[in-house]
Amino acid sequence: GNNNNNVRIEEEDWKVDYNDEEMKRLCKVVKLFHPVWCLKEMALLFFLTLPPTSNNSIEDQNKIETWYKLGIKSIKVSDYAKTVYIEHDTKTFAIFLLSAVYPFVSHDRQLIIQGHISAVKHLFNLIRPTAIENFEHKYYLVCALESSLNFKTWRQSLEYFDSASESARRFGFLNFESISLELAGYVSSRHNLTKISLMY
Repeated sequence: GNNNNNVRIEEEDWKVDYNDEEMKRLCKVVKLFHPVWCLKEMALLFFLTLPPTSNNSIEDQNKIETWYKLGIKSIKVSDYAKTVYIEHDTKTFAIFLLSAVYPFVSHDRQLIIQGHISAVKHLFNLIRPTAIENFEHKYYLVCALESSLNFKTWRQSLEYFDSASESARRFGFLNFESISLELAGYVSSRHNLTKISLMY
């Protein structure tokens, strides 16, 4: 958290409402590294280690529940970030997590996730003209993740991933370039496009 304008995140904001040690541990990790530029890499790790096709086991269900709640909490605490860059990196981190669990959650939760993605996309689109080097690739990345959730538009997500990686490369954000390519490969593999996935 931060003490900007005497506003701070209280411990209560990070308290989990169920007894899940993994959730507690992840919250501590995110709380510890919140001011550091590693949130994207953490999100990618979480995204790529999620079960890609089912939620059949208790372990898978626990992971999905953990990442859903962590994504929602990340959206909540992002407004308390010390700088606008940390705020929006945290929002991006949250969208990674929520996009990853989207296929496995209830319809009500899917609607909540859609609302958060739409809000973050709108915010990044507003900011993009004033700080294109920092927010263009984030905007394209959120667009890609949103498109990837819909069976009718998932192919369009690959175009957005391409735009995100190109913008990130142009402005020197190697981490976002690599994440865009990894996620494009992940989406491709989920739709059995093995050759395209390997290219990414």
